[in-house]
Amino acid sequence: MTPSYPSSPSPRWPQLLSQLPDLSCALRLSLLALFLSCCAPASIAARGVNITIDNELGDSTTGAKPTYSPDATWALSPTSSNAVDARRAFGGTWHASTYDPDKDGQPHTVTASFTGSAVYVFYILANTTVNLDTEAASMDAIVRPARLTFLLDDDLVGSFEHTPLGNVDVQYNVPVYTNTSVPQGLHTLRIETTGPATPSVLFDYIIYT
Repeated sequence: MTPSYPSSPSPRWPQLLSQLPDLSCALRLSLLALFLSCCAPASIAARGVNITIDNELGDSTTGAKPTYSPDATWALSPTSSNAVDARRAFGGTWHASTYDPDKDGQPHTVTASFTGSAVYVFYILANTTVNLDTEAASMDAIVRPARLTFLLDDDLVGSFEHTPLGNVDVQYNVPVYTNTSVPQGLHTLRIETTGPATPSVLFDYIIYT
């Protein structure tokens, strides 16, 4: 479920310049240099490369991994699950955490850094009880309404809520947050798992460009 970006048509200024015999060679070169300095970078930027940050393996280019906090509240997915098919998760894994508003004093967060101008966050949405099958038995994710909030460079930029459908279906590769107007540069994205009840959403991966 990777977003695609259409390529911009190549400007035809060099061809047009060649069809103007009255222009001097020096003027032609000056205009061509102006075209290359102003237009070419924008054309190249429009063909941005998608880079994936996997929940476990991290950034496919830099190797930097997401951080999870509080660490003890997060569990890496098992090789098998009662509800989630690992074969359909990106890279075969996901991270899950149970947030209990009556017990937890802080949100459970996923934090990742990237350099780019667009970012997409993908989760797995469970609509039935998910047995994480880990040593932390208390972290079984019970299906209830879930809420995520997204902060980019500490600014609140979005939220997502999921109400389980009450069946055994699991939704994969769900884009829970999309932002295509990020200023080009280095950014830190923090995803907070909070809400009035225990979330039933599982972090899978991030794509940025």
